[in-house]
Amino acid sequence: MNPTINFPTTFFTDQRLSQMWAYTRYFLAYNQKLVMILVALIVAGMVAVLIVGIGAEARRKDSKDNDDDDVDFDYY
Repeated sequence: MNPTINFPTTFFTDQRLSQMWAYTRYFLAYNQKLVMILVALIVAGMVAVLIVGIGAEARRKDSKDNDDDDVDFDYY
């Protein structure tokens, strides 16, 4: 008597795949608004970090250029 005779030859049977796609469709149908809001918040955060980084880089470069342009005069 073979104990594995009732097991399917693969995990992805038609029934399991159809159930997986049913769960996927359910998730997408009922949670798409939440997912889109989260994606928008993540993108907005990334854009804000990019803008702040560009501003900080410009300020750093400007202060360095201003320091380089200073001319010291020696009075005798």
